[in-house]
Parts: sequence; structure tokens; C-alpha cells
Amino acid sequence: SGQRQRQSSKHVERSYGNTKLAQIWHARAIRSVHGCSVVCACPTWVATGIGGDAARDALEMFAFPVSGAGITSTINAMFRTDDELTDVLKGDALVANSRILEKIPFKQFLFSKWTTKSGWRDSLTDFMGKILLFGQRFTHEDFIIQMGSPESCRKKSEMDTLYQWSKMEITPWL
Repeated sequence: SGQRQRQSSKHVERSYGNTKLAQIWHARAIRSVHGCSVVCACPTWVATGIGGDAARDALEMFAFPVSGAGITSTINAMFRTDDELTDVLKGDALVANSRILEKIPFKQFLFSKWTTKSGWRDSLTDFMGKILLFGQRFTHEDFIIQMGSPESCRKKSEMDTLYQWSKMEITPWL
């Protein structure tokens, strides 16, 4: 019974995105529950080596470098004033470093209920990720305030459930 259960390919494929969504939900829940300032940042694709040796060459060619453009959204999230981050601090926006997502015409279709129910969402998201990788450098700006995805903005009950579960899980260490 101590044997690890093999995860489905769909679970593995969604793990990175789900982790990022969980981080956004946790940040917003902490802001809501504790009333502190929390800022979410999206660095887009950065050549960190997360893809391993197989992806390293492509990421170094197309992704932002770790120093410079790759860290501008994080640095801006950390060091901009509350006045500059007003929309982010209110809730559904985040600090970004590329406007490529704003240039994708079918973005709203991607987030539609039909796309999710029909099973096309994962394929379209993968395709959009490639557009993001190849196009992000053409739309780079050091400081951008951008709206998050519908999943990160409009799922308050799921966000609250995740926060409560997380709090319960870490209680033994508090």
C-alpha cells in the first residue's frame, strides 16, 4: 500500500497551471482574511531551466532571460508604490511584463464554458502557451497591470475552500 499511484497525463499536464492558480487564490484569500497587501506577478516564460535539458535550448532562444526582462514583473510587484499598484491591490489584476495575451483575439473563447465542457480547453491552452512563448518578446514592457484569467478572478467559493483546506493542513506546524 506504500506504492505511489501513477498520475494521469492530464494531471501532470495541468500541474504547473494549477499550482499558479493556487498561488493566486492563496494570495487573494490572505488579503481578504488578513487585510494585508498582496500582489500577484506573472513573469510569462522565463529561461529558468524548469523544462530540463530537453527544453533548455528553446527556452534560452525564446523565453525571457532570468536577469532583465524575466524578472521585471516580480521586481515591479515588490517595489512599486501602493498608488502605482492600486488595481492589483483591489483584486483581480496582476503585474505582468508582456502584452501578448492582450493581442490574442480568441482569448474569451478559450475561457468559455463550451470550450471547457467540449474538452478543447487543454489543447487551446497549450497552443496559446506557445503563442505566448514565441510572441512575448515583441510586446515586452517593464511594468504592466493586467487582468487575470476568469478562473483566478471569479471563483471565490473555490478560493475560500482552498484557503480553509490549506489552513487546516498546516495547523499542526503553526
